[in-house]
Amino acid sequence: MEETIMNLLEEAEGYFANDLRESYWKNLTDNEKNGAIKIALLDVKSILNICNRECDLEDKLVRAAVFEQAIHLVIQRILLEQEKELTRCDIDGVGSESYAINDSKKEYYLKERVSNRTVSLLAMPDVRKMIKIIR
Repeated sequence: MEETIMNLLEEAEGYFANDLRESYWKNLTDNEKNGAIKIALLDVKSILNICNRECDLEDKLVRAAVFEQAIHLVIQRILLEQEKELTRCDIDGVGSESYAINDSKKEYYLKERVSNRTVSLLAMPDVRKMIKIIR
């Protein structure tokens, strides 16, 4: 499993090299990239399992779906972090502030758990089959 993750991490670097979201990926630590790929792989496996399909990492579309889901998770996390609101401010001496994520914004971002691009990439083989049947 760990070798699979390492291979995906290496390939992800090339995948995002000429992408508009490259800066998001480049600014992550190795640990964050590793976590994003692991979670994205679990998400993709779950989606494929629901569709009674195997997670074939030899398939370029499946790997691309993992990368799309990984960057989606990263961007969603960044957006949630930016949406924090001041919840408490104490000004006794040194002072302190507390921040929390606005629940309505959190709910909005969590609804977008799976990237539309991820779903589209995973649906491609089925779309191809349908086109063959129609023709």
